Amino acid sequence: MPTFSERGAGMPSSPIRKLAPFAAAAEGEGVKIYHLNIGQPDIPTPEKAIEAIRRISRTTLEYSPSQGFLSLRQAFSRYYSRYGITVDPEEIIVTSGGSFALLFTFMSCLDPGDEIIIPEPSYANYFSFAKSAGAVVRTVTSRIEDGFALPPVEEFEKMITPKTKAILICNTNNPTGGLYSPEEMQRLRHALQIIRKCQPQAIISVDTFRPTVARMVVEEFGVAIINDVSEGTGAMNIPPQDDDTEDMFRMVSALGVPYVLMSVRPDFTQTLKTFARKVNRLRALGVKDIILDPGFGFGKTLEQNYALLAVMERLQVMQLPLLVGVSRKSMAYRLLECSPAEALNASTVLHTIALEKGASILRVHDVREAVEVCRIVEKMNR
Repeated sequence: MPTFSERGAGMPSSPIRKLAPFAAAAEGEGVKIYHLNIGQPDIPTPEKAIEAIRRISRTTLEYSPSQGFLSLRQAFSRYYSRYGITVDPEEIIVTSGGSFALLFTFMSCLDPGDEIIIPEPSYANYFSFAKSAGAVVRTVTSRIEDGFALPPVEEFEKMITPKTKAILICNTNNPTGGLYSPEEMQRLRHALQIIRKCQPQAIISVDTFRPTVARMVVEEFGVAIINDVSEGTGAMNIPPQDDDTEDMFRMVSALGVPYVLMSVRPDFTQTLKTFARKVNRLRALGVKDIILDPGFGFGKTLEQNYALLAVMERLQVMQLPLLVGVSRKSMAYRLLECSPAEALNASTVLHTIALEKGASILRVHDVREAVEVCRIVEKMNR
């Protein structure tokens, strides 16, 4: 009688697959289910990519090269070189998702019996990836009472053994959404130094994006974009203080990464003047890729948010991409006296208005609905 292999029998079950049938059954009975199980990006798929798929005229879609197309691997090589990381295209493999990349990494770098340290709560599939490689996951616990902050360095040190081969840090954390502070990242750097000393071949994985840790993560881990909610001041002061702007902008220039400049000014006139002054300074310092965010919901009353949206098209005078984040924000649900969960229709209306007024990028919660809005608005404007 056929049986499962020992590896297959010992593979941990996916909690998502366990819960999905129960959720589907509950929904069938009319129960409201909040799906928190999928890390779906909250940005629409680039229209150029969608159009490229629509324009495919081939009758046969052949297999792509197993490593990925050479042109794509060459583009990745050029991208990493911007951060001082030299990677030959022949050293790059293109995967169909982050999980596959992690699985390949585990299989390539971990031998049976090797140990990998991971803070928990964590992405459930880390354990099955490790099981596939014959490796052992050792966990350190982050607690909700501490905001899921990184555990103290001493907790990592306790886990290090002669078999320790890697430590995996995901920032922002999956699934807690916890974001590690600069102090935590400093502790992490200390922990990494310990790991490198004890295990020079240790594989360290970090994924983060925020201005508070921008310099470190770009220089050490290759973050692609700095999304700045402080107008370059390096602090969330409303009204903002400009004392530190020069240092912040010089840092962005030195890093050479695209930069999102968000306004926390209360009205259009102040927003435009601030953008003009700061964009000029950014350009003088050599920052080339600048995206403007009017900052709906930041430092503005309900009336000020709508007054700014009403004239947002005038920001196009800056000739820079506009990023708008209004999805399920208070300017929608407070006006309609409903909850954020009930603000999908309001968000859709606001997204339509924002696109008509020049928005290039929408930051959203409901991806499919936002993509539909984008497609309809684009069709109407052709």
